[in-house]
Amino acid sequence: MLLLVGCGRFGFGEQSPGDGGFTGGVIDAPDGALPLVDVAPLDAMLPSGLVVWFPLDEINPQNASDVVSGFGATCIGATCPVMTGGHRNSAFLFDGEDDCITVPDMGQFGQARLTLSLWMRQDTNDACSPFAKVVNTTSTSNTWQIETTVTNQLSFTTTHSGDSNSRITTANNAFVIGQWQHVAMTYDGTTKQIYVDGAPIVSGGQASALLYNTQSAYIGCDNNGGSPAMRFSGAIDEVQIYNRALTSPEIQTLAAM
Repeated sequence: MLLLVGCGRFGFGEQSPGDGGFTGGVIDAPDGALPLVDVAPLDAMLPSGLVVWFPLDEINPQNASDVVSGFGATCIGATCPVMTGGHRNSAFLFDGEDDCITVPDMGQFGQARLTLSLWMRQDTNDACSPFAKVVNTTSTSNTWQIETTVTNQLSFTTTHSGDSNSRITTANNAFVIGQWQHVAMTYDGTTKQIYVDGAPIVSGGQASALLYNTQSAYIGCDNNGGSPAMRFSGAIDEVQIYNRALTSPEIQTLAAM
């Protein structure tokens, strides 16, 4: 067992049912992943149900074979983002041209109900994909995806049996170019909802189950038909997945952290 000890926060964790948040110590990880130590007192404030966490605080992603601690996520050379100041601590800065992080699926992405949560600072008016989980690499379908548009809309895209890339989308200018904002998207098995800075913006019904397989997820881009697409231009921080739809007060807590 390898334990990473330090003053910062490290990547992946899964809580036991009923946990109110991380309290430090060894965090469980899937088979094959490294267990890590989390030592930040602030972590105890996180809602229960956190199953994926990318703090994006690595010291040097350009030279790291594992750019997300303990998770096997990879980038190669010029496709790696660089470090920048984050909403909390450091963040990854994506150039919108060739940067992309691939995260292999080890079972952590197949949540029947979920919350996607991240901080983002998009720097250009463009159609981008901060975070996506593809259905396969021969199509453009995504199990789930956070998308942005050239008019600064946010879309929550999901694929269900017989329903590929179902979207709910905000009005224009749901986020501000060049500004850090918290974005969360929830699915409780019947309804999808988008939050910006803790406020519910738009919702829509979707009753059928998410279509899930073991294809990779991507931070800073999407994968359409086997090729990276919708590359993100800007900074991404504190990427999280919960195994349930968080409540509005819980989303507000994340947005206030």
